[in-house]
Amino acid sequence: MTEVKRWIYRKPDGTSIGHVIRLDETGSKQIDPVKKQIIPYFRPDGKPGIPSDLPGCNRLFGVETLSDQFAPVFIPEGEKCSAALHGLG
Repeated sequence: MTEVKRWIYRKPDGTSIGHVIRLDETGSKQIDPVKKQIIPYFRPDGKPGIPSDLPGCNRLFGVETLSDQFAPVFIPEGEKCSAALHGLG
């Protein structure tokens, strides 16, 4: 498996609290489907997982980009879609 993407989760002040990585493994032929794994890393010891005491506000990808309390907020499925929306401004 090869890491193909890493999404950093931050607090509203911009400090990093953890990340999620995507690992892909391609088949031996181009027609084989890509196998993927999405792994969260939010534990203080650096091991994969999400601690049960992680505050809810820290579970929102891109929370540091929210600046106007009256602006619309979109909640898509997954970090990939969220990053695409961030790219649109």
